Amino acid sequence: MSDGTVPQDLHALLTNTTQATPNGWLPPWGLTALVARTGPIRARRLTWGAMPIDGIEAARIGLVDDVVEPGKALAHAIVVAEGLAAVPREALASTKRFYEPLIMADAERLDEVASREFASNCESPSSIRTFERFMVKA
Repeated sequence: MSDGTVPQDLHALLTNTTQATPNGWLPPWGLTALVARTGPIRARRLTWGAMPIDGIEAARIGLVDDVVEPGKALAHAIVVAEGLAAVPREALASTKRFYEPLIMADAERLDEVASREFASNCESPSSIRTFERFMVKA
């Protein structure tokens, strides 16, 4: 953000959490950040969701910045926020501006590509079967 705030720049995961894409389909947006964090080969594998990962593995591969014990997330967030609050706003803002193109380069165009792929995937018989698993049963 231009005002130097740092929303969603840092990510933490609880130690007892497992991350996985529940169905393996390409999401319609947000993949540029995943690629920036993990690299394209690992991002592809994570997108397939064939192998769930825990918080320790997520931190090891750069998917999250920190792993936090259950019940300690708020305290951890406060410590991180206090550390960032001690950095001059101008320093936060200039650092964000510098890294933004490296992290989000071409994100808008790639989101459009992913969105078209997702829409196309939604029409396939296998995706319809996947969606049916999530429908409310009467």
